[in-house]
Amino acid sequence: MTFFNRIEKILDGRKITPWSRNLGLGNNFAARAREGKVPGGDGLAIISKVERVSISWLLTGQGSPYLVSHFDHDAQVMEYIEELCAEGGWQALVIVDPNRPEDYPLAVVIMTLKVEQQRGDNLIKYLHHEVISGPVGNYTFSSLKHRLGKRNYRIEEDLNSSSINDFSNGLAGNHLLNKLYLENAEGHWFGTDKSRLTDEEDVTFHASELAGWRKNRIRNDFKKLKEQSKDAAQETLTELVKIISS
Repeated sequence: MTFFNRIEKILDGRKITPWSRNLGLGNNFAARAREGKVPGGDGLAIISKVERVSISWLLTGQGSPYLVSHFDHDAQVMEYIEELCAEGGWQALVIVDPNRPEDYPLAVVIMTLKVEQQRGDNLIKYLHHEVISGPVGNYTFSSLKHRLGKRNYRIEEDLNSSSINDFSNGLAGNHLLNKLYLENAEGHWFGTDKSRLTDEEDVTFHASELAGWRKNRIRNDFKKLKEQSKDAAQETLTELVKIISS
């Protein structure tokens, strides 16, 4: 795969000329890239920042395409979120794996910030996404509540773990995240307008969201147990029939 092929991969169907023009890379970026010419450090930096793509992968094709911050503990996830939130304006989508332990489920936290950046004569407007992977619990949820407030984060569960795996392994890029983000009401990570909630209603809302995926997990576990019980009962019945028939 050439440098140009890797650019095409992150574009995911978008046209290269308007994209490169929007990033201030110049009108002849596409022609140079087709010839295998790589932009300078500033050009690579803006591509990496806007698309959350690894510069190493862009240049060599080695490793995962997209940047992800991996942590082993809930407290580490919280600390990283605290550092990010020193600058205001962030929103978050938390995707949890219901198949992991309830207290510390494996999750992907997608932090999003609307950015305007001047580059030469170009004013670049884009959604900056930080993808964080690791176990989350009370530290992380308390930090999100305290730092982002009632309007700016949402919890979802990933029933088959496909989204979590793709984001954790650096296989899902910003173009996908941008589409998901903009498809939601008002260009937020959620469709519910929580700006009108009182503080008391807000606490109830977030508690119910967090409890919701736990209830679903219990419900799914119960269904599995019922299915296993049915299978075990069928096996026992089959054995009894064999014994009676012998």
